[in-house]
Amino acid sequence: PHGPSQCAGEYQVEPRRRFNHMPVWTQTGGQCYLYSTKHGHWMVGLAQKDSKVDIGTICHKRHRNVMPHEVRGKWSRLVDRFTWKADEDIKVRELGSREALGRDAPPVLCVKVPNSLSAFAGDYGLDPCRRVNGMRLWRQFGGECHLYGSSHGHWMFCLKEGHIEQDVGVLSLRDHKGFFPHEAAGTWDILRAPGEWEPDLEVSISSTPKNDMPTLLYVSGPCIYAGDYAMEPGRLANGMPVWRQEKGACHLYGTKHGHWMLAPLSAAVAFDFGALMLRDHCGMPPHATEGTWERCCDDGKWEPDPSVTISLEAMIYNNENGCQSHHVTAVTTTTTATIICEGACPPQLCCLSW
Repeated sequence: PHGPSQCAGEYQVEPRRRFNHMPVWTQTGGQCYLYSTKHGHWMVGLAQKDSKVDIGTICHKRHRNVMPHEVRGKWSRLVDRFTWKADEDIKVRELGSREALGRDAPPVLCVKVPNSLSAFAGDYGLDPCRRVNGMRLWRQFGGECHLYGSSHGHWMFCLKEGHIEQDVGVLSLRDHKGFFPHEAAGTWDILRAPGEWEPDLEVSISSTPKNDMPTLLYVSGPCIYAGDYAMEPGRLANGMPVWRQEKGACHLYGTKHGHWMLAPLSAAVAFDFGALMLRDHCGMPPHATEGTWERCCDDGKWEPDPSVTISLEAMIYNNENGCQSHHVTAVTTTTTATIICEGACPPQLCCLSW
């Protein structure tokens, strides 16, 4: 728990390998290495090459042929180049069947990013069979973002799976000390520019996601998209829920760039397309997200469309022209009003969100 965090995590024995006549363990999905030195000490090195020169950052002296999880006494950590400090909090233990299957880790994590980086908001599911640098891995439901442990001992969010191998990301919690993301202490940092990290006190992770998304929403605006929308049970796009128009085929969903999007068809969700967009949702529900909706023009540019709004209560009926009218009931008064959809509908062809 006191570091170095990059040594934390799970290690697997190499069944056909011995070093100084003792077994060798390698960090699952990582580079760290647990081995016996020629002097009879258990040592954790940051790379396999450390074993050739008997160096490392965590050590248990004089193991007397006892396995690492069974030795008595304290482990020590390297605090400077030549100084070792005993640390009773360093533990090495054999994994039980529950931990080996990933059942000790939370199956779902809920990520909140109120200030920025909306693309990372939403629910993440545990990959029970995969480890990165000895730590668990979570993937955004219906999205490409990942939460993993970096080779430097930090929790890291990245935009796509390929960034894991590159050991990069844009949202980081430094020095996890082997704790799960929702339990690790510290403040999350956001990458503002190459090499420039800025703390964000509002980023939070919970293992008990709150169901703060409404099951029914009402959209006012262009005829084709107006109406009541119901949440599709069990469906998530980029970590956020998906709503379907009750009397049509339109869908409301969160894009991979962190925007709310209205699309004419279900298939458009997978391709991140749509014709109406509300930028930077910050993980907030559509009706509570600040900002002005925009519509996609014929030339592919986006222009503000203040006529588009989302609320929680409405009833819809068709007028004599076949266009939907919206009979909205105010929550705090008994006054009612009928609002006829005005203005041209946006094009049927979808526009790429950005």
